[in-house]
Amino acid sequence: MLSWQKQLRHAALQPAKAEAAARVAILGVGNEFNGDDAAGILTSRALRRSQARALLSPSVLVIDAGLAPENFSGKLRSYEPQLVILIDAAHMDASPGEIRWLDWQAAGGQSASTHTLPLSMFSNYITRELGCKVVLLGVQPLQTMPGHPVSRPVRNAVSRLTRGLIQNLRSVE
Repeated sequence: MLSWQKQLRHAALQPAKAEAAARVAILGVGNEFNGDDAAGILTSRALRRSQARALLSPSVLVIDAGLAPENFSGKLRSYEPQLVILIDAAHMDASPGEIRWLDWQAAGGQSASTHTLPLSMFSNYITRELGCKVVLLGVQPLQTMPGHPVSRPVRNAVSRLTRGLIQNLRSVE
């Protein structure tokens, strides 16, 4: 099992599972027109496809948040998740396509995207307002140039993330 999956299972999902009808929200963040910056939204889209969606627990909400995850704070408030998982491209001085569990409080300088609000500010807001836990899964991009396609290492990372999230979120109820 990969280290990000271990951290997700032990640090995030165990406390959420202890609560009755635990709800998890996954937000894919990024810009689909800037190459590998699309990692988060490609993962959320893969999770929303009917075959993948059927494998996820019904208590998992998947959102393609694009460049402005803050636009979905109302939807999150209505859903009342115990756990929010943010997925985004992040410069981590790692090999392209590497997936890491990141500290969202330091995400202001790590994001490869130019979000309208830094993920650290958004995460701080939703933890305070919703009382939920937030985790950030980062994917090391190869390139984030406008108009370029997503690289093979990041496409492979999106597949690994999708499979890993399905595996770990099948029984969140």
